[in-house]
Amino acid sequence: MTILLGIAKRLASTPLARGEVVLLFQRAEETGAGARAVLESDKFDTSLRPDVAYALHNQPGRPIAEISVREGTFACASRGMIVRLHGRCSQAAHPEQGASPVHAMCRLLEGLEQLPHRLPTCEELRLVTIVHAQLGEVAFGATPGEAVIMATLRTATDALMEPLVEAAYELIERETQEAGLTYDIEFRDVFSAVINDQQATADVIRCAQKCRKMLRLLPAQNRWSEDFGVYSAVCRSAMFLLGAGEAMYVLHDSAYDFPDALIEHGVEMFWALLNEQQLFDG
Repeated sequence: MTILLGIAKRLASTPLARGEVVLLFQRAEETGAGARAVLESDKFDTSLRPDVAYALHNQPGRPIAEISVREGTFACASRGMIVRLHGRCSQAAHPEQGASPVHAMCRLLEGLEQLPHRLPTCEELRLVTIVHAQLGEVAFGATPGEAVIMATLRTATDALMEPLVEAAYELIERETQEAGLTYDIEFRDVFSAVINDQQATADVIRCAQKCRKMLRLLPAQNRWSEDFGVYSAVCRSAMFLLGAGEAMYVLHDSAYDFPDALIEHGVEMFWALLNEQQLFDG
């Protein structure tokens, strides 16, 4: 947000000669809902639809102000899956009278993470990560009747996601049938893959060179996801990384602290990208 405010300050002192610039302060990026809300708003259709969109994300573990980018898939598609298993409780002295989800849950915890290896061979990334599990309630006198498994499904492209989801459904159906359970599945935090446009990526590379930044062309897409990916469906777009320091704590670590020195580097890159669009005289 501060980087965009820096761009706003420059625009205030250097008016555009032509065209328009939209500075998007978007909320709800971590849930995948923010960008979709922008696309679904009436304002986006009438006045905010851009010709090209750029975004950056800071990246700990890379040299300060290094620009990392790649054409094509930049960040993975992902979605959160919540699986609820429904059985029947019983008295702990008579487990045979109930239908406990414990064994099905254990098999699913292992089976879901193994799913990518059981699908047809593919060189692109496919990953299932268990992020949470809960079995029944704390009660020594009763067997559990309910269980919850939460997992993140992650693929290099949107096209690879559907077969992975289908395989997850088939596994859950098979295990619950054998255990005499029922189930329901819910998806949250759905992210499309971020696809960097060829021309927009070339703009980022050229601006990094003009600004004399260290430049790294990524050999593969980032495993994490960004909701910026949905903008590629409506305009040319590119996202790039801004190195936050090789000794910096990783993102989401409680000790992480955004280095303020990056602000000017981010402003410089975005300003260079605006100049690539020939919006100013001279």
